[in-house]
Amino acid sequence: MKRLLFSISCVAAVLLTNMPGPSAAQTQLAIQRLGNPKTQAVVVKGSPAISLDVPFVAQDPQGTVVDIDVERVTLKIGTDSYTGGVLKPVTSQELQLAVVLDASGSLNEANFKRVAAALGQTIGRIGNSLVSVYGVGEQITYAKEKQKDLKIFETDMAQITNKAGGRLCLNTGVARALAQLENAPVPKAVLIITNGREAGCGSDSTQNIVNFAASRQIPIFAISTSNGVTQADLEQYTSPTSGLSILGDINNPEYALIKMLPIFRAQWVARFNEERSIYPKEKPQKAELIVRFKNGIEASHNFTFDYPGNPLPAPAKIELAGVVGSTSNGIRFNLNITNKESLKTLEVNIKDPVTGDTVATQPLDADKNDFAKNIVPFPNLRPGKKYQLTIIAKNKLGNEVGRIGPVEFTFDPVPLKLEILEIKQPDSTQPDLRVLLKIDDPEGISSYRVFLQNEQNVTINGAEASAERLTDYFVLPTYSKIGLAQGKYKVVAEGRYGSDVPPIRSTPFTFDYVPVGGWAVFMAAITSTLRESPLIAVGVLGVVLLGGIGLFAILRVTSRGPKIGPREVAMGLQTKPIKAKIVKIPSVGDSSNSGNNPVANSIPTSVAMVTLIEPAGVAYKLNINKSPFSIGRDSAAQATVPVDKTLGVSSVHATFIYTNNAWHIRDDNSTNGTFVNGTKLPKGGQAMLDKGSVIGLGPRVKLKFNAY
Repeated sequence: MKRLLFSISCVAAVLLTNMPGPSAAQTQLAIQRLGNPKTQAVVVKGSPAISLDVPFVAQDPQGTVVDIDVERVTLKIGTDSYTGGVLKPVTSQELQLAVVLDASGSLNEANFKRVAAALGQTIGRIGNSLVSVYGVGEQITYAKEKQKDLKIFETDMAQITNKAGGRLCLNTGVARALAQLENAPVPKAVLIITNGREAGCGSDSTQNIVNFAASRQIPIFAISTSNGVTQADLEQYTSPTSGLSILGDINNPEYALIKMLPIFRAQWVARFNEERSIYPKEKPQKAELIVRFKNGIEASHNFTFDYPGNPLPAPAKIELAGVVGSTSNGIRFNLNITNKESLKTLEVNIKDPVTGDTVATQPLDADKNDFAKNIVPFPNLRPGKKYQLTIIAKNKLGNEVGRIGPVEFTFDPVPLKLEILEIKQPDSTQPDLRVLLKIDDPEGISSYRVFLQNEQNVTINGAEASAERLTDYFVLPTYSKIGLAQGKYKVVAEGRYGSDVPPIRSTPFTFDYVPVGGWAVFMAAITSTLRESPLIAVGVLGVVLLGGIGLFAILRVTSRGPKIGPREVAMGLQTKPIKAKIVKIPSVGDSSNSGNNPVANSIPTSVAMVTLIEPAGVAYKLNINKSPFSIGRDSAAQATVPVDKTLGVSSVHATFIYTNNAWHIRDDNSTNGTFVNGTKLPKGGQAMLDKGSVIGLGPRVKLKFNAY
């Protein structure tokens, strides 16, 4: 018994030191969960969620409770991860502690009085605490509250005597202890020391007791040193109330006491509520509580998470990916978003950090944006000025579910360049004008528009086309709708961000418009009609078939005409063959190369177009619709190539000639030669050109040929 008294008195030393933190040599800690996690259904910003409290203590490798500061807690449930808050219920506040000593079983009356005295001596030295001790069991009914005079308290505890009357069972004693603590301020707890397996008596059933304790946030702790008591016997009190139970040896009760009592001042609660509430996808699920202490040590505890109710969809979460950038007339930013399906809008706000005034606000609709990449026009931002960006995410109920910022940025606009890359004149396949555009960065542009102007910069009504993306040529109805006359015109392209933002414009491109008429236009119109109307196409096909049959019949009849024999020849009925006239294309210096030459001055039935491709960086296009047509470095030629003379282009370098329904190029005795697809022509020599042919004016200037 001396050993027992000595052991219990050792608890005083633990409590007085208020559980110092781990030593420098301590490198491992474990997590001991106190009872079952507490869950509660809540509503967070209009969405149902679950709040969760997980009480725990830290233990060293020997199982001793360690009072150590916690830095953060993380909860992993399935594939989801949550960061929680932590609180310490007992700090420097006064602890309200009710101890229930059960004098039944092996803890008989004699031992009960000695343990009570030792416990009084131990607990009486706890600072800032109010302790009540209840004795229950065989013919013992006792309750004593701690007095200010600690000596009197210890003496009174040692003078416990038998009380006549009925037996007071364990549950009744626990119920009285809970009743005393019901209205006491937090922190408070009940400690049971028992060696018996007492069933509930009267209305004080174990279930009623734990329900009462849990509803009033009073944890119950239990210690037993009896071989007849199991862990399950104790956990029926402790688990539902976030308490802890410890089994010890009948000959060594101080082991349990030393482990138990420090818990009152070393326990923590990992709390996941409000913004940190959880949204479990299924139940039950495996869960892991990860605790990081301020000394850098991490420890974890695994348990099964369950809750009443159905799976809950998690709200959207947003975070900024990278930095805030500038566009030509607004800003760009990328977001990482989870659970986007629950989002309705993003509200983008820009403030002046100096005045605090809101400069602009722009809502983004989830139905029209994926929110991953965002370009938002703000035409009233000033270049070089600093602003603050705040992004507010709202769910379908209009409640805020996430916020980014304020994030400071400097508006540094990047001008966009919209270019007219190519113009295709009307031809037999398409009688309307076609325009191809190019833009460096199309992000944020919602639509494009291409239109024509005359030389006086007046927009031609009807000569325009629009599209949302630059996927193909823009077809301007220059023939099909307005019948545009031949002449000089300008093509202008626009890129639009929205109705409230000025569009970006290309540099006007001036060109000579050459319409295609006659048979080519007729065939193009027929082709277009057949494409648009399958019924007409079927009818035309039938007419063609009938016409073919009729033509075949006529040919059969005419082929049976009179035979031409010797008599018919003698009468002059046999026709003479017609000889084709071969026309020579004159070369440079040929006396026949004059303005009156019918071949040299013939009108081409197709238009040639050459584009300068080397040297790079020089924009030059030339349309040629007459023959012959000379090209060179200066005004002596009909067209001047805008290159430096050091690149080897002669004054009159070469001539384009249209003959026999094909375009040719002739070298005009140039200094550095004329090339076609890499092959050098002899001086004064010529070669036929195909679509896509590359013409070299010397070795350093190259043109790409096309015809339509």
